[in-house]
Amino acid sequence: MVILRIPVECVYCKKQIDKRTALFVKNLQNKNLYQCSICFGNNSRTIESKDIKTISLYCEKCKYKFTSKKAICPYCNRFDTVMKTDIKISDLIE
Repeated sequence: MVILRIPVECVYCKKQIDKRTALFVKNLQNKNLYQCSICFGNNSRTIESKDIKTISLYCEKCKYKFTSKKAICPYCNRFDTVMKTDIKISDLIE
């Protein structure tokens, strides 16, 4: 069995890395993006050090309004239908 070494580009540092060692990055455009382990370590440390605030979000699929630090719906577990919003409950009833 032959394992192909396919080079991919890291999204952050733009270095060519092996696809087997790369980490897949989620995005809203459904493109295949990869990240090297060094950039992942650097990004995870900076995210932990920042004070992440909760934001008001709305899921178009579930029609559910919630506040969260992550843009993922707690009911359907989707991120592509979630949007930042200032919708009031009275707007949802109509």
